[in-house]
Amino acid sequence: MKVTSLLFAVLLVIASCGESIEKKENIALKEEIGKLKAENDSLRSGELKLQASLAESEKFLKEIEQNLASVDENKTMLAKLSGENQEQEDVQADIKNHIEKIKELMENSKLKVISLDKSLTKLRKESGDKSAEILALDNQVKAMVDNLIAKDKEIEALDSELESVENMYELELENSAELTAILNRAYYLVASSKDLEAQGIITKEGGFIGLGKVKVINANAPDSLFVQVEKNKIEEVMINAKKATIITNHPADSYTIEGEGKAEKLLITNQELFWKEGNYLVIAIEK
Repeated sequence: MKVTSLLFAVLLVIASCGESIEKKENIALKEEIGKLKAENDSLRSGELKLQASLAESEKFLKEIEQNLASVDENKTMLAKLSGENQEQEDVQADIKNHIEKIKELMENSKLKVISLDKSLTKLRKESGDKSAEILALDNQVKAMVDNLIAKDKEIEALDSELESVENMYELELENSAELTAILNRAYYLVASSKDLEAQGIITKEGGFIGLGKVKVINANAPDSLFVQVEKNKIEEVMINAKKATIITNHPADSYTIEGEGKAEKLLITNQELFWKEGNYLVIAIEK
């Protein structure tokens, strides 16, 4: 017994650690996206200027290479996320974060290449004895542009794939919500026995020569006469009557009828048990 309890505790710790790591990774990813957006804004506005030097140019080239490597890592993560058994909302959020990072990385790379090209143009005018190094950098920039164009085509293809993936997750979420609503749908009606019979809600069956007849709910009674509720949310039903009789079948230990000298309300103490035998609650009252 102690071993089982210890094992359960260890599993809980591992699960909580896993959730904590996942949350930290997601926070870190959002922070990276925020930094990329800020840098892109600075590059776009011209606030972040590349100094016209070989060292700065090489530094920018390395940063662009790192960006493209990160794009590939995020693409790999997207493929992994789409195949994992996670909560759909979590998967969808992670997918959107990785898509956002890929787009910011690509924009950052393009802006840096444009800035790098301008810097090299200035360096060419002041080249002197460094013309060979500038030519080598120029060739690297052209190769990087080709790489970016090829990567752009990959992203376009990825966009169309991810659009269907996102739509799929949205559809699954809608379907899940609809299924949950169907599962939780229930109906109740509080009325006098006379009204219930007149509306065709209940009928009488069994008994002997008019004695001991049992009231049962009519399966063909229209739902429009009932109040529709969600089983997992409703906790009480107001009655406000002198006497109340539960017509439908509900375990006695799943509810109580409260009130001093009268039936004020029905309190559902165990929702799962209360609705176990059906989705309808019919209460016959005497005023």
